[in-house]
Amino acid sequence: MPLTPEQLQLLQTAFRPHAAIEDPASFFGRDREKTRVREALSEPGLQVVIYGEPGCGKTSLANVATEGFPRIKVFCEADADFGRILRDTALEFQKSDPHRIIYDALKDAITVAGTVLPLGKMSGNSLLSIFPNDTRLCVILDELDRVRDTKAIAGIAELAKNIATNRPNLTLVMVGVADTAGALLQGHTSNFRNIVEVQLDRMSDRGLRDILAHGAGVLSITFSDDVITAILQLCDRMPYYLHLLAKYASKAALEVGAPTVELDDLARGSVEAAHAADQQLRSIYENAILSQRGSRIYQRIVWAMANLAGKSNNLSEITLEANSIAIEEADDAVTSGAIGAALKRLLSADRQNIIYQPMSGVYCFTSPLMKGFIRLERFRQ
Repeated sequence: MPLTPEQLQLLQTAFRPHAAIEDPASFFGRDREKTRVREALSEPGLQVVIYGEPGCGKTSLANVATEGFPRIKVFCEADADFGRILRDTALEFQKSDPHRIIYDALKDAITVAGTVLPLGKMSGNSLLSIFPNDTRLCVILDELDRVRDTKAIAGIAELAKNIATNRPNLTLVMVGVADTAGALLQGHTSNFRNIVEVQLDRMSDRGLRDILAHGAGVLSITFSDDVITAILQLCDRMPYYLHLLAKYASKAALEVGAPTVELDDLARGSVEAAHAADQQLRSIYENAILSQRGSRIYQRIVWAMANLAGKSNNLSEITLEANSIAIEEADDAVTSGAIGAALKRLLSADRQNIIYQPMSGVYCFTSPLMKGFIRLERFRQ
């Protein structure tokens, strides 16, 4: 049966694969990181960088950790330059204090205490002039990794340094996908010391189980032990995939009025979950496994890499696992030479660079989300 509007609303509350979490009561597994951000917000002059892999909850952490502090949030567009980011920040702040800061759409300017500031000519100092001197304020710059303009990143780093030195009541929280804080700010973190680096790794089983337990409570259902084990294995410790699988498995159980999510509910839900996953991942995966001669070597290689533990694997490990899959399917094993040649092709643009080599003889998926997607794709089949 179709779910009622009330059930659909509860489902959106319980599991949120496509939207960041706002409610601290729905956020789990990041206590240490949350504490570090909140302590930085209370320490004059400190700035924060939150970084890590996609799908690990960086924006959710920024939302929850800054809850209760005066704040504004700015989403960074891919084509934004430094001036555009300053303009967007000024406009977001104007919305929080429209009586003191007057926006003139015709002139594209704001007026503060009689001073007119053209938004198209904002500088870091003019932006800081509209912020309060005597109260705390947090500015969240989200998806900073999307910005392609290197000068914009340099400008933001310089702004952070300026804030740390001259405006100790302000905290800039910079959020984005990166392996290091330095990579997110393109090396500019060395310009100043007053920065707190908060890395989000993949989640622990305990944190993932807490998410499932909370969602089950919201929906007044339970997950069977088998389903919990399966979801933890499939999600690759990524909260994104856990929310995705749990949402659609729960939906499948609710549609038949079942109080417990069982493996058959997970199986049905995984079909919908796979379709709801990032479509770019699907496009890359489907292109990578194509073969003109009917060979399944490319498919088995990426399946093998998805099966294996760790972010990276060597040729021997991949060959062993790929041939194990072939034998299970009553097919012949292939040589490591054939696997190596196929891996080289999977590295190419023709296969949309589904994998890369961090060092010679070692292979990783280019997108950290690909392993979880392939696990989900295989499970639904």
